[in-house]
Amino acid sequence: MIPADSTLGLAALVLTALVLSPSIARRSAWPQPLIQLLLGMSLAAVWVVLPDSIGEYALSLHPGDVWVGRLQTVLGSLVVFLAGRGLPFDHLRRRWRPLLGYSAAKFVPAMLLLPPLCVLLWPGSLMGALVIGIALCEISVAVSWSMLSAHGRLESEHGRDLLATTFLVNSAVIVCVLLLLREISVLSAAAAFLVGILSRGRTGLSEAALSRWKSSAMSVVVPLFFVLAGARVEWSAILQSLVWIPLLGAALLVRIPIRRFSASSLLGCDASEGGYCDVLSAGRLTFAVLILGLGLSDGVLTAEMMSAAMVVIASLAAISAFRAHRSQLSR
Repeated sequence: MIPADSTLGLAALVLTALVLSPSIARRSAWPQPLIQLLLGMSLAAVWVVLPDSIGEYALSLHPGDVWVGRLQTVLGSLVVFLAGRGLPFDHLRRRWRPLLGYSAAKFVPAMLLLPPLCVLLWPGSLMGALVIGIALCEISVAVSWSMLSAHGRLESEHGRDLLATTFLVNSAVIVCVLLLLREISVLSAAAAFLVGILSRGRTGLSEAALSRWKSSAMSVVVPLFFVLAGARVEWSAILQSLVWIPLLGAALLVRIPIRRFSASSLLGCDASEGGYCDVLSAGRLTFAVLILGLGLSDGVLTAEMMSAAMVVIASLAAISAFRAHRSQLSR
């Protein structure tokens, strides 16, 4: 059992996101998104060793599988919408050539390697393996947006380049999933991003109101999404199968920046800015979690496949956030 499988566990996640993570952040040099993700993963590890009486009580409440999946979809869509609001449409139109080149450099190698590798790892479940492989080709909106915001880079030229890259890469991922599963609901995530882009400067709200709204979202929505993502890692299942290890290695490999295809080369930024973009583009989380949830609800993913994919996704998000923060500190 993981904490996200019960109402009691979900309550623990909420308390952790809203109370513990800000307290830890004040006492450490780590960024809050990374703390929130690691807290969720820690809860998932600790939860399985709680006394059976607590476990039985937790399970006697409302089972959280479907409920938590829906909550995570809503939270993810809100995060994607907020990230879209940080990307002016004019930036996409003005920078489309370098953005397409950089997006292709992040999407194509991943698509060539990860889906075939997943098919080799799970030969008996072709559809589920392809869903995992395609989901791992995304770039995390939540990690990129929250780290850019935490480091004051959200309004910078290359901060917007990174958001634009997440939009282009993830749109391609969504099209692939749509063709594979023929589930039109997968378009909702891309639609939330696009609505956020198009609504920038068109809400009729004052800057003060928008600032309060964004602050509330960063205090509630984003922490819940990160903690919930971490808490869906089922460590007991992971320890029974090590299939996630080669998948994690391959997912890291396809995003190692080669000089000719790095951000500094394709986006025209200096080595420091380019390195920051490259490490954040290695993160996966937002669209991947939403796609895996869809695959699970459609019955193409088994619990073992979902567990392996979630530990890879959570690890990639944590590694990406940690390296981006180190890059920021070294400026």
